[in-house]
Amino acid sequence: MSRLGFYTLAALTVYLLIAFSLGPIHIGPIKSPHSATLQAVHTLTLAAFQYANDFDQHYPDGKSSTEICQKLLDGKYVSDPAIFYVPLPGKVKARAGQPLKPENVCWDFTGRVGNSGLDSSDPDTIPVVYLTGFRMSYTRGGNAVPLIKPYSISVPDGEGWFSASRQTYSGPSGLAVAYKSNSTKFISLDDKGIVPNVLPSEFEDNDARYHQLTPNGALP
Repeated sequence: MSRLGFYTLAALTVYLLIAFSLGPIHIGPIKSPHSATLQAVHTLTLAAFQYANDFDQHYPDGKSSTEICQKLLDGKYVSDPAIFYVPLPGKVKARAGQPLKPENVCWDFTGRVGNSGLDSSDPDTIPVVYLTGFRMSYTRGGNAVPLIKPYSISVPDGEGWFSASRQTYSGPSGLAVAYKSNSTKFISLDDKGIVPNVLPSEFEDNDARYHQLTPNGALP
């Protein structure tokens, strides 16, 4: 064996010994691009559920989702107002200690017509909170239609669902939604540009009338 071949074999042997001694190397899981919004919407629906437990099973209500989020914040059901923010056009993070404004809130809530919140009589399949920018149809098998035109924005590290120093987000690509059952999911836009079957086929409204509370008020 030549001297070069000897050194090559020796180097390979050392490499294999190191590899076996270290064991398998695991790279951390790659987060879903929607994991941050799913985590936020899950936290918000749990906060609303805790509120209901303290108020005879009545969920927070108001004239807008901004008013509802303020109640959750004032009642200490949510500690950080940043949870209300998602990088969307025209939205900014709330300042700590300042009252929430519509531009600080990126979530819609479901309410009953007449400014009353959900309660224990409502089905578990009703959406409690979901990403703003969609029009919800509160019917069996109801869809959500985007109200925001496609856009692209650049956000710094640590905001939204990005891990690189700066990334470009084009959206919305779907809807993050949490239900009264405390289940959460992200439903992508279909090829027709709508979010299908946000309300499942087994949804029963029990003759209740629901409306969508956006940061600026109820949709007509």
